[in-house]
Amino acid sequence: MADSFPARYSVNGVAANDTLNIRAEPDASSPKLGSYPPFAINIEMLRVSEDAKWGMIGMSEGNGWVAMRYLQVTPNDTSYTISRLLSCSRTEPFWALNMTSRSTEFTELGASRIDLNDISEAVAQTESLATFEDGPTKIYTLMLEPAQCSDRMSDREFGFTARVFIKAPDGNRYLRGCCTMDATR
Repeated sequence: MADSFPARYSVNGVAANDTLNIRAEPDASSPKLGSYPPFAINIEMLRVSEDAKWGMIGMSEGNGWVAMRYLQVTPNDTSYTISRLLSCSRTEPFWALNMTSRSTEFTELGASRIDLNDISEAVAQTESLATFEDGPTKIYTLMLEPAQCSDRMSDREFGFTARVFIKAPDGNRYLRGCCTMDATR
């Protein structure tokens, strides 16, 4: 089990024709909120129940619980690059930075989506840094750190804090927010 949270886990021990259920509470009789397929990776574990039998994960509109006996921790690896399913956002001001396997995009309330070009990524212990560009003069730097985070609008907890520094000719900006590796939920 991980020494600290959030941590990355993967599904282990679930039959190929079965799923790992996500429950509303840390109890097998609690309502089912969703599921993970066998061999799912990059499950963002926020914390475990007092008896360590259940782990809390993030979902789009809140949090859910999964049985820890079907999960294994993903060891920290400094060669690991940032998960390509990463969704970072903040409310007031509303902004989002989304990384998928094919693209990285930045959006703000009332503005068009900006497709960013990846420049570099680096990992040191558990923290990550990624740099993107929007044309030759506007640079976005994402600093990602595992830590409990709240968007202040929902009941959802996130496992990562984000800081985005935007260097632009018309003035630099600094944004704070929360991220999840489980961008599909």
